[in-house]
Amino acid sequence: MNERFPQWADAIEYWLVHDIDKTSAIVALGQIEKHILQLIEQLAQS
Repeated sequence: MNERFPQWADAIEYWLVHDIDKTSAIVALGQIEKHILQLIEQLAQS
């Protein structure tokens, strides 16, 4: 991203969600759901 889209580098928020070789799909999906709900809340406040 930094190389191809440097103007977006400071606007990107990365989520740490391990691959299924490190955690179960249930846990990973729960983490993704949590991040999405937080994002929706942030966007609603904007």
